[in-house]
Amino acid sequence: SQSETSSFTAKQECFQGAIRFLRYSVNIDASHKLANFHLGVLQLRANHQEEAVASFLAVVRIDPQFAEAYNNLGVAYSLSSQHSEALAAFEEAERLSPDMQQAICNMCLTRLHIGMLAQQPGPGASLRDLSWISDLIPAMSRAVAVPGPSTALAHSVRGLCYH
Repeated sequence: SQSETSSFTAKQECFQGAIRFLRYSVNIDASHKLANFHLGVLQLRANHQEEAVASFLAVVRIDPQFAEAYNNLGVAYSLSSQHSEALAAFEEAERLSPDMQQAICNMCLTRLHIGMLAQQPGPGASLRDLSWISDLIPAMSRAVAVPGPSTALAHSVRGLCYH
């Protein structure tokens, strides 16, 4: 309907306004950790992965201990099909915050993706050995054991490992 279209347009304008504001803030003070972080989050939501990578890289240069920034950097890399960089970012997020469910889930999903890409058979061939997947189960069991907002996701990813 017309009202839904108007509402969507208004939300998009507000979203783009927030991105412009955060870019302006970063231009004034490039060392502002949270402005860079939130800009990266909005860039991810707008499917501007390369820009998000740059924003999250700025954040981790400013604060190398910011685990959530490494997790989001990994998401941006993953969405840009830079899987080895994504994996390194997720591993750093988990190293900095061992109980960060989202980072553990993202790391395992990326490992599954990389492994499945490597295992793609040619025409008429069957899948090769997938026993490497069992290496992911301990990490996913850790993620499931940590109470938090990503518990359902952790159970789902662990289920993928068993499937």
